[in-house]
Amino acid sequence: MKKRHRANGTTVTRHADRWNPRKVWLIKHYADGHYGLNQEIAGRIFYTAYQRTSKARIQQILTTCC
Repeated sequence: MKKRHRANGTTVTRHADRWNPRKVWLIKHYADGHYGLNQEIAGRIFYTAYQRTSKARIQQILTTCC
């Protein structure tokens, strides 16, 4: 798990997938408190934009995949 802080107050956390070593889950925590989710596969970001999600959904993904 790596965290990267940005100047605008957002934090991007990377979680490696347990089943696919080429997949990394990207979780962005915005300064206003909401979360975004994306995937990086083979070094490329899969979706063009982060998908807004809840903490419960993130915990569900991380317990099953990471």
